[in-house]
Amino acid sequence: MDLLADILRECMHFRNFIEILQTNLEGIENILTFVQRGTVSETLTDLRLEKYLPNFEKEDLEDAYQLIQTSFDIEEVELPTRGAKRKINDRIQSYRHELSTIKDRIHEVKDEGEKCHQSCQGITHKFNVFLREIDETQEAILTLLGDQHNEEAKLSVLSMIAGGLAITSLALCLTGAVGMGVAFFSSAEAVISVSDVFLIVTTGALSAGAAATAWDIRKQMKEVEKVRQALDDLQGQLNDMNIKAGMQRMAWREIETEAEKIVHYIDHSKMERTADGLNPSHRRPVQDVLDGVHVVLEDAAFFQANVVEFKTETQRVQENLRQLSLMDASAVVLATPGGPPTSPLAPLYGLITRTVNGMQTVMGSSGGVAEIAQRMGASLTVG
Repeated sequence: MDLLADILRECMHFRNFIEILQTNLEGIENILTFVQRGTVSETLTDLRLEKYLPNFEKEDLEDAYQLIQTSFDIEEVELPTRGAKRKINDRIQSYRHELSTIKDRIHEVKDEGEKCHQSCQGITHKFNVFLREIDETQEAILTLLGDQHNEEAKLSVLSMIAGGLAITSLALCLTGAVGMGVAFFSSAEAVISVSDVFLIVTTGALSAGAAATAWDIRKQMKEVEKVRQALDDLQGQLNDMNIKAGMQRMAWREIETEAEKIVHYIDHSKMERTADGLNPSHRRPVQDVLDGVHVVLEDAAFFQANVVEFKTETQRVQENLRQLSLMDASAVVLATPGGPPTSPLAPLYGLITRTVNGMQTVMGSSGGVAEIAQRMGASLTVG
């Protein structure tokens, strides 16, 4: 989720870069196009001073680039008012300023592009780390699943032992009680010792305890099954996440490549070098810079489309991740290697240990089920 948040923030930076690029290069495109194709008539019409066009034609001034050249002075044109001269001169100075700042604006685009490309590389590194963490997490889940299958097998054996002990103890208890009842009612002289009653009560209690243990183990087996299912589900989600993250990394690398392409073109083409000291009367250099601007603007449009598409997909993935029920639980299910035990399987280990120890105590003190049966049979005395 943090990676997706970083990506979305980076997309906002990309938008700023694209805005700077488009503002600067479209401004350069406009002034260079005007230098190439603009006319004095257009300039005067824009200023609502077209009535003075004959005054300029009289001086053989027809193309806009003639006004922008530093050698031109508005005083060369005879105009009736100082106001008209000032308005025209202000516009000419504006054109000259735009022309003189072309290199600075191209350099700004290149600097922002380099920052953008560096940020792209940082996100690519985070993608690689994220995918590596997914692989490590999947390996950890596989280990947990293997351990958990062993625990299920152990619980199954313990359940059968406890169930068998409960049934055997119950059978011995019933057999002893029936034998005692038959002996008692068949002869008035039958003697039932306290030890006989104690053994019957003991086997009955053992049967009840074993049955309770078997029931508890069965409940724990159901919990283990739930955890196993949760791990299986999480494994499936991680597999899906791994595929989607891999696809997003590929899409991101395309964005990174486009950012690098823009910077590389500006750095290695004639665009930036030619823009230094550009003379409006030199048509070839003007065209070279204009061609470069067109190339970068086309690349920027493709770059922008990729960023928008990637941002939309990232937002969709982010929303899907918020809806995954196991995303928050995964931090609990998976224990960090070398860290404190956080696995929900830990309580099961304690239950298994306590159950085994308890049953070993019962079996050890009585000498086993067979010995209990022998003692019960031998203790029934009929006088």
